[in-house]
Amino acid sequence: IAISMAVTNFAFIIVNAIPNKRVIGYSLGEQFKDILPNLLSAALMAIIVYVLGLLPIGSTLLLLVLQVFAGVCIYLALSVILKNKEFKDLLDMTKGFFKKS
Repeated sequence: IAISMAVTNFAFIIVNAIPNKRVIGYSLGEQFKDILPNLLSAALMAIIVYVLGLLPIGSTLLLLVLQVFAGVCIYLALSVILKNKEFKDLLDMTKGFFKKS
């Protein structure tokens, strides 16, 4: 099921890229270039969280909490280090939301 979903989603990306190029001039290469930093951050975070899962920690709940905490911290740190524009926009929106309250 997972492999068929990956193949299907890849086909959908290509099919959806054709109208994007024609209508708004946004090619598949440009789309990929825009998501590459996020994709690399997510992949690095996933690898580290996976390796943490190999630690011999007796409590499954403790291991899960450690993995979630590490994943969030790693992704946030990478977003700051790589100056992720979407992350900055999200922070700005969040700050604006709390200022209104």
